[in-house]
Amino acid sequence: MNGPLRAARAAASQLVNSIVVRAFARVTGRSVTPIEARMFDDMSNDSLLGMVLIDLDGTILRANAAFERMIERDVRGVRFAEITHPDDLEENLSLLRDVLAGRRRSYSLRKRYLRADGTVVHARTTATFVHGPDDRPRFGVAIVEDITDKVRAEQAMRDEASDARRAFRDIEQQIAQTREFLAAIIDHLPIALIAKDARDHRFILWNRVSEALFGRSAAEVLGKTDFDFFPREQAEFFVTKDRETLAGRVMVEIPEEPADTAAGRRWLRTRKVPIANESGAPQSLLVMCEDITERRAAELALRESRAQIELLAKVASQTNSAVMISDPDGTIRWVNDAFMRVTGYGAAELLGRHPAEILSGPDGDRRAVVEIERQLAETGRFDVECLLYTKSGRSFWGEVRGEPLLDDAGNVTSVVSVQTDITARKRGEQERQLLHEIAVAIGEAADLPSALGLVLRKVCDTTGWVIGQAWMPAGAAELSCLATWYARDAGGEEFHAESLAMRFTRGRGLPGTVWASAQPVWIRDAAAEPGFLRRSRAIDANLHAALAVPVLAGPEVVAVLEFLMRAAREEDERLVEVIGAVAAQLGAAIQRKRAEDALRVSRDELRAANEALARAARTKDDFLASMSHELRTPLTGILSLSEALQDRIFGPLDERQQRALRTIEESGRHLLELINDVLDLSKTEAGRMELHLEPCALEPLAEASLRLVKQSATAKQQTLEIEVQPRDVVTRADPRRLKQILVNLLSNAVKFTPEGKRIGVEVVGDRAAGVVRLTVRDEGIGIAPEHVPRLFQSFVQLDSRLSRAYSGTGLGLALVRRMTELHGGSVSLESAPGAGSRFTVTLPWSESDDSDPPVSSREAELPAADGAPRNVGRRVLLADDHDVNRATIGAYLEARGYVIISARDGAEAVRLARDALPDIILLDVQMPVLDGLQAMRRIREEPLTTMLPIVVLTALVMPGDRERCLAAGANDYIAKPVPLRTLVAAIERHLRRATA
Repeated sequence: MNGPLRAARAAASQLVNSIVVRAFARVTGRSVTPIEARMFDDMSNDSLLGMVLIDLDGTILRANAAFERMIERDVRGVRFAEITHPDDLEENLSLLRDVLAGRRRSYSLRKRYLRADGTVVHARTTATFVHGPDDRPRFGVAIVEDITDKVRAEQAMRDEASDARRAFRDIEQQIAQTREFLAAIIDHLPIALIAKDARDHRFILWNRVSEALFGRSAAEVLGKTDFDFFPREQAEFFVTKDRETLAGRVMVEIPEEPADTAAGRRWLRTRKVPIANESGAPQSLLVMCEDITERRAAELALRESRAQIELLAKVASQTNSAVMISDPDGTIRWVNDAFMRVTGYGAAELLGRHPAEILSGPDGDRRAVVEIERQLAETGRFDVECLLYTKSGRSFWGEVRGEPLLDDAGNVTSVVSVQTDITARKRGEQERQLLHEIAVAIGEAADLPSALGLVLRKVCDTTGWVIGQAWMPAGAAELSCLATWYARDAGGEEFHAESLAMRFTRGRGLPGTVWASAQPVWIRDAAAEPGFLRRSRAIDANLHAALAVPVLAGPEVVAVLEFLMRAAREEDERLVEVIGAVAAQLGAAIQRKRAEDALRVSRDELRAANEALARAARTKDDFLASMSHELRTPLTGILSLSEALQDRIFGPLDERQQRALRTIEESGRHLLELINDVLDLSKTEAGRMELHLEPCALEPLAEASLRLVKQSATAKQQTLEIEVQPRDVVTRADPRRLKQILVNLLSNAVKFTPEGKRIGVEVVGDRAAGVVRLTVRDEGIGIAPEHVPRLFQSFVQLDSRLSRAYSGTGLGLALVRRMTELHGGSVSLESAPGAGSRFTVTLPWSESDDSDPPVSSREAELPAADGAPRNVGRRVLLADDHDVNRATIGAYLEARGYVIISARDGAEAVRLARDALPDIILLDVQMPVLDGLQAMRRIREEPLTTMLPIVVLTALVMPGDRERCLAAGANDYIAKPVPLRTLVAAIERHLRRATA
């Protein structure tokens, strides 16, 4: 391999390796060692197949050099739909949807790719998807095999077969016409044999054909003359001719003459032959009368059809397929020019011979003949793929198809066969099979000598070499032959023994030359090559053509494979290329083995690093879960108490007190939002945030988002605007997360926009582009271009001074970007200092399904805070170890008419549930003595309480907490803190279900 090519391969390898490293790190949560990277580099760019890394939205992340050569373009960042043939796209998307839905982990299909110039590449694509810890697919790895040549060969075969069938039909039609004419002539060509006495011309012989022809029996005619039956003028004509014949003593032929017969006036061809006695004198006259009436008519018809017959011959001679017509017994009757061109025989050498003589070849290989005869005997026709031979003895693969031609009686009159050269297709199939078997054999081999032995055997059995040997460096200076070798037949033992006894330095002998040059070498005839050092043994073993190829592990020649065959042969570039590919596979396997050995050395260190990363991840999760619970628990008391006071549960308040309570609630809600942002960011970074996608109407969702910031905007006298085009645009999204994205952007717009300015939301559905764009625009302070790259980073604020004018944690935009990416979309920004900003969220547009109505995302109606009792006397068991939460929630529910039963721990909750039999249970999870999960399981085990509705009120909001609560027996899961009116609505809903 030359320097530029090596550099190109290295560069391609680095590109593919880099994307796999990043993807692998994103899925596993750890970095990738250089050794792992080098392993992938070897496997991808040394492969003859295309390899593609593809994101779940269909974007190609990276592709190896083989794939980019295949479609002749750089595909990084291109969506696979752009290079997929439109007719194959839906099938591919359907399979991808199955992967995203978890119904499959991989798929395989035949599809067509489109090059930049519009040409088509046929390929077999196998895609396997890498899954993350949550068993959801993260990205795909596609293996692409170019089968364009195979598809074209198959199409060419079908086209040629179609041409051949048309030729068959034309030939059959013409031959049927000819057969009809010939049958008419043969069936109506009676020969009347008549004998007359030479002396008086009396009839002495009158056969049955004469009886039928002239309508008189032999009894009527014998002993009489022509004058007894024919008009005198005609009788005299017959007798005159008879006398001329007898006098001349030679045969006289009358080509045509009319005669009155039993069938009327007929045309006869007559031959008169004198028969002499022993002395040579005329004794009798033999007359042969042939009725040629039909022949004359047939000749006229044949002349008319001669142009059609010539046209048929021209069609058969112009086809590229070799056509042969033979008699039922196999005798060759006609061949076209293509047949002679393919086989090398002339017409004179073929006509009159049997096809078996030219199909068997110089070594008498009768497999093709036997198979043709078998199919003819069983089906009356044949279709065989077999080795055929030219006049020079060269073999080639051909497809031979034959059809019999039948007469009206169903008898075979001839057999028409068509031969098509399929050598290229068969060779390609054999080569692909060989490479596949070699790959399997290498993978199953226990060690390098075993692998070499399997390779030598597979190559010899498939490609025709008689002997295969392997040479490996014995130190730095010499090359020695391994005991591992393979021979297809006997007679090479002494040659191999001499090879074992020899050592070659670099550049010496055939193996040494290949060792030094790292290039394959072909010798036409080793027995006649003075430089071949084992020449005498080659002559003794009848070995001639030789080939040696290097086995490369990177730039190093780690072995040399040597092959020999019985006959001298010119270099076959294709054969060298195939065996070179085999050697490359072997070299890649050796290189992988070396990498595995190196990787094994550092395995303990890598395992320790992984364990440390896992411990760090667990520690982070435990810390976030603990802090979330510890912060949410007091916040529950603060928010619940402020809400209860504002609803005048504990008595009337003046305006000053109401304002103070609203300030407390707003501060508490703000703190809750910060806690939620930190948890959401942690979920997205760990890949644990789940989206609940459903058809989502965007206009009501945008309106609901504006309502959530309306109070803040009104306080700053800002104008809120909304524009939706089209009004009914719907897409698949998680309504809660999409609203969170819009509210974050709107909150920033309100914060950074001066009083009296405008803020707007624009929703545009672009069906042609297949996207939906949600834009939040403002007339605020704007952002300088140099600050934009840091804008979407976590915990980053553009103004971090102690005296900064705007508060915040710097998490909002980071969450917007990551939640948008989870939807398969992107975020962009247009801004300039003093000119305001436009944040645009671009999402894929998925048409809504009428069977799944869109979610409006309007705020749910909560129970009115009018203090009116709704469920007087319904008993609620409230289990919570936090006294403030228990007192605040209990007081609020009592004001709504509920009877409250309190429990401070899980064990007390189980006892009170059994003894008091409440109508509904509100249960915390983290409680002393017995936690909420254990308490639920015991409540569900009691016959009297097994059906009681249980609503979990918990500060546990980490991934998996909801599922664990529902699995333990909860009917509902509500995260703290919760608005008390929302809690009342949930209680009423479950009570209605319980009594329904």
